[in-house]
Amino acid sequence: MDVKKLAIVGVGTMGAGVAQVAVQNGFDVVGVELDVDAVEAAKKRVSGGLARLVKREKISQADADEALSRLQIGTDLDRIADADVVVEAVYEDVALKIDLFTRLDKIASPNAVLASNTSTIPLVIMAAATSTPERVVGVHFFNPVPMMKLVEVIKTPASDPAVLTTVANLAVALGKTPVSINDVPGFVGNLLVVPFLLDAIRAFERGVATKESI
Repeated sequence: MDVKKLAIVGVGTMGAGVAQVAVQNGFDVVGVELDVDAVEAAKKRVSGGLARLVKREKISQADADEALSRLQIGTDLDRIADADVVVEAVYEDVALKIDLFTRLDKIASPNAVLASNTSTIPLVIMAAATSTPERVVGVHFFNPVPMMKLVEVIKTPASDPAVLTTVANLAVALGKTPVSINDVPGFVGNLLVVPFLLDAIRAFERGVATKESI
């Protein structure tokens, strides 16, 4: 699929980061938030991220202005209807995601990819909430999105290989490095982090150092 337009549902810290790198790389982006206040906050997150790049002389003000012109954020979920890829980036609540994917399945274009930025929740849960599980994949960005290169592309047993290729190619177009991951809780990144954090707790319990030092 030739991806030209992205929709991002939930333009918080992660969603705003994805929106920023997308508009910087020439994609049209439509964002969806809960209310007017959340819309304004989302716009500030994206514009603030671009402003920091201008200040560090990574991009010009003209580049930042052009990027922002490709971003639209509102409260109507129907705005996603003509997007090629829909990225869900709401907070980690299973019931919320199931409800959202049920709605996305009905509103999105029949050919659109439905992707979740979940960091821990198995994708099969969201896929099962749709009538088209073959187009549901994970696209897990890492925080902060504009800086971190890694993107986990998570496949379920039902995921269409062509959809996975589309998402991996999109990640590359966003300047990221995609890695293919099977659908297990925590995927790879968070699966590795948990033992690391547990070792830190054990080190504190053994009196190795203060918690601040650790």
